[in-house]
Amino acid sequence: PATSQWRDDFIEQFHLLRARKGMTLRDAQRLMLDPHYFGLMMVRTGKADGLVAGATMHYPEVLRPCLQVFPRHHGSREICGMTMVIWPNDIMFFADTTVRIDPTAEQLADITLECAREVRRFGIEPKAALLSFSNFGSVEHPFTRKVREAVAIVKERDPLLIVDGEMQADTAVTPQIL
Repeated sequence: PATSQWRDDFIEQFHLLRARKGMTLRDAQRLMLDPHYFGLMMVRTGKADGLVAGATMHYPEVLRPCLQVFPRHHGSREICGMTMVIWPNDIMFFADTTVRIDPTAEQLADITLECAREVRRFGIEPKAALLSFSNFGSVEHPFTRKVREAVAIVKERDPLLIVDGEMQADTAVTPQIL
């Protein structure tokens, strides 16, 4: 970052992006020396396709710069984390296992729809399972009611999305159980 031909341009762009949030030019100069911020600016400007981070950092240290360099999509209500797990014959996406501790039904629905939108960008038609400690009402609890409510909201907002829940993880991934 210190000797890159893109450094000054990244400093200027990052400063403009964050100035209304209190970012000074000096702050932008300092942060563009950080490989994480610099790499994120490479992705933002199309000079890189992605960034792998986190092996030596705590999750908040990875997330905070991402949120500063990539503000929320227009129309997105929630910020959430999504993990892609690639198996020999399958790909699964898990959300939100990283950001929200106790989301509301509305937030769960927003997270589900946002993640479905991202999965479609991979050319995959998503099937969403909203997980719980209960299978379809086997346990009556405010948490299970919240998940069922979220499923109803998702179905209303995106009737074409295959979504079901509340269900336990083994139910979601084992066709014989489902």
